[in-house]
Amino acid sequence: MQAVAANVRAEAARKGFNQTSLGMAIDQAQSSVSRKWRGKRAWSLEDLETLSTVLRVPVAHLVSLRAQRESNPQPSDP
Repeated sequence: MQAVAANVRAEAARKGFNQTSLGMAIDQAQSSVSRKWRGKRAWSLEDLETLSTVLRVPVAHLVSLRAQRESNPQPSDP
């Protein structure tokens, strides 16, 4: 759940969405998006399909652990 939330946040940020504008785009209240955004509640499969369309990324990217690592790179050791 946390990985999906992080991926959604990262993709939304890349596309210029905040919680309110994303909620409007997917027809959900900001408060509902907020809980999902923070990983307190899971994004449903239907949500992920809608997010995929709005954010123009495959659903697999939103649920991928690899996507999370790539969107939040860690500094390498010297």
